[in-house]
Amino acid sequence: MSRIIFLVPIIYYLHLGAINPHYNLNALILMFIGALTDTLDGQLARRLHQVTEVGKIIDPIADKIGIAVILIYLAVTRGDFPTWFVLFAFARDIVIFVVGLYVKKKYNYIFMSNMLGKVTVTVMALTILVYTVKDLYYLEIFFQFCLWSSVVLLIASSVSYAIRLASFIRGQRA
Repeated sequence: MSRIIFLVPIIYYLHLGAINPHYNLNALILMFIGALTDTLDGQLARRLHQVTEVGKIIDPIADKIGIAVILIYLAVTRGDFPTWFVLFAFARDIVIFVVGLYVKKKYNYIFMSNMLGKVTVTVMALTILVYTVKDLYYLEIFFQFCLWSSVVLLIASSVSYAIRLASFIRGQRA
């Protein structure tokens, strides 16, 4: 929930950052804190043996909402943020979401995020973080590296999910 609440001040500072890039540092700090709460939440749930079916659904949704809101905002308001990247990431997430709903309905099973999916979300978040301050610290090349790394990971994690899905369905038919 805290990650969703953090979106309001993040968007506010990103808005101000379009006028004065130094405000982007405030957005960066808030994004970093939001990511930290995600990490701590997951570690606590596992350590305290409180991983739940609801948590398996809500946690990735909170990640997706946070990243989606920021990506949409940047694509709409900043001319140098690649809209194609936002569309590509959304298309992938929509497919995974729809397939997940199908599997839940037909087999009453929920796929947990795997490590590759978590790395993908982390690198996408890093891409956003770097973009936020790239003009202040001359990080355009690093931003491009993060952007293309995100694309590669989006593709790789999509293939990974497809393989897991195929394996699951084969197991159900056996």
